[in-house]
Amino acid sequence: MPDPCLDGYSKIWAPHVIKRGGRFFMFFTASLNGGLHCIYPAVSSTNAPRSYSRPTLLLCAANRKGETWEAIDPSTYETAAGNTYLVWRSGHIQPDSPVGDYQIRAAMLSFSGSSVSLTTGTPRMKLLEVENETVVEAPDIVRYDGKVYLFVSRGDFRDSSYRTDVYIADSIHGEFRFLKNLMSSGQGFGSGPGGAEVLEVSSTSTRIAWHFRNASGRRTRVGVISWTKTSPVASYVPSVV
Repeated sequence: MPDPCLDGYSKIWAPHVIKRGGRFFMFFTASLNGGLHCIYPAVSSTNAPRSYSRPTLLLCAANRKGETWEAIDPSTYETAAGNTYLVWRSGHIQPDSPVGDYQIRAAMLSFSGSSVSLTTGTPRMKLLEVENETVVEAPDIVRYDGKVYLFVSRGDFRDSSYRTDVYIADSIHGEFRFLKNLMSSGQGFGSGPGGAEVLEVSSTSTRIAWHFRNASGRRTRVGVISWTKTSPVASYVPSVV
């Protein structure tokens, strides 16, 4: 049965849930009434099915160079100081090709009761930018041993070129530089491993979830991240949940 709170919304994907002040905030990508893909939050006090409020618009991408841009793939990052940032991908719509201009952006969030907004007076930061290259998307940030790691997907999610790369910076305000490829086809992670979500379970345990392709379509796997000389190493562990 359709959820009436989502009337008018379509093309919904990339949900990301965090808890702040006793409430659960879900951020996701959607199109409202056939419009551009933008980022919307919904709020719940229980995180139970059908308990979330009707979404409200948080942000859309600014167009540039005469192109129509979209804002997709939201995630959040909490700094050591306790500030929460929304992280997302901006880029132009070009459905027939993964090559184009793309940015990974971030902006600080403010929470007040059951509402969330971009923090007034703070900039929308550009963490990463590629021009006339394969897509960069699905950003996720974690902090480890005083460094900040940005996990992103590159390539075309429709084939085996999709992969997961990692960039590193001293802080979310620093300059992100390429560190390594973390997962690619042929490395035991499945075909086209991307869309990774990284979760710090404890100070000594980091989990990673990603999707890959097989003959039936896209499937999901979960594994672990180990750290070697401040460099993440992914491993697929079937027993990990």
